[in-house]
Amino acid sequence: MTTPIDLVDRVDDRISEFVTDRNPIFLAIGDEVRLVERISKDFLTGGKRLRARFCFAGLHAIPAGLGADRVAAEDTVSGVAAALEIYHAATLIHDDLIDNSDTRRGGPAAHIRFATDHRHCGFSGDADAHGRSSALLAGDLLFSWSDALLDESIDLLPSRADARRARREFKQMRTEVTLGQYLDILEGSAWSTRAPSRNTSTARIGSSSTRARNTRLKPLSRSARRSAERVTSSS
Repeated sequence: MTTPIDLVDRVDDRISEFVTDRNPIFLAIGDEVRLVERISKDFLTGGKRLRARFCFAGLHAIPAGLGADRVAAEDTVSGVAAALEIYHAATLIHDDLIDNSDTRRGGPAAHIRFATDHRHCGFSGDADAHGRSSALLAGDLLFSWSDALLDESIDLLPSRADARRARREFKQMRTEVTLGQYLDILEGSAWSTRAPSRNTSTARIGSSSTRARNTRLKPLSRSARRSAERVTSSS
């Protein structure tokens, strides 16, 4: 069975391989986009890989669901887990914009790095506005990478029906997380106009949608459901 250390290594390797494959795109466009590349890579490096760990936990929750080809099953889920981690990195960049946070993991947030580059290069215009706009696009880039890696991974599934179900789960997670983030924003603005009980309920729903579903519930559900489907189809 894959150990936690092996899991993190496999996910890190899959992310690195995926990002490296995109190097020619940056090179073809030119030096102007190298900062976007560096920041994207930095946000994909390190971290506890909790989403990946829960994704694998869901797969192994039903051992028979791995099927006869254990290696193929774990390779597929490694890619899905890596896609989840890229998605998480994208949300971090956008979260810092939403929260007006200047730091992330002990260093400057993405929008601060872009703004600093604007000032260092002596560009015209508002450096902070440039930083926010650039970080928004960097986050969007990571969202698109997450989708691309998910598609590459679920294409390995022998069943197109399983692939469609996996894609549906991922889309639902994205919708729930986005709506949860909006509820967080709404709670910060509307609390003074609402009864305390309603504020508490909204905050609880927002927190559950944004964090629990992104971190634990969806990765577990996605892998466990796929395992159960393999058991059913083989019995």
